[in-house]
Amino acid sequence: MSKCIVFFGDSIIEYFDLQTHLKSTCSMYNCGIAGASTSILKNYIDEAVLKYRPQQVFIMAGTNDLGNTEMASPRDIAMNMKEILRAESLPGFYRIHADNRNYSL
Repeated sequence: MSKCIVFFGDSIIEYFDLQTHLKSTCSMYNCGIAGASTSILKNYIDEAVLKYRPQQVFIMAGTNDLGNTEMASPRDIAMNMKEILRAESLPGFYRIHADNRNYSL
């Protein structure tokens, strides 16, 4: 496991400026995919997250499942997230809140 942090999810992650809002002594990778639903994200977990062998992973997902991208049921969203969270070698997940504060990781 390397000392890095991966941010994974939809456009909310992709367009989040990590360097401006977060201070870290380790590498940070923004692996957001604009327009991605949970059914798409579960297919990219190997390439977008696991290849970095991160110490921490932050996920923002599910918003595109409820809009024009894909109209998934709450059950389908939950099942997709369950698959994402079960990915082999995935470290613990943490929740972040969008506000104007800077965070140290």
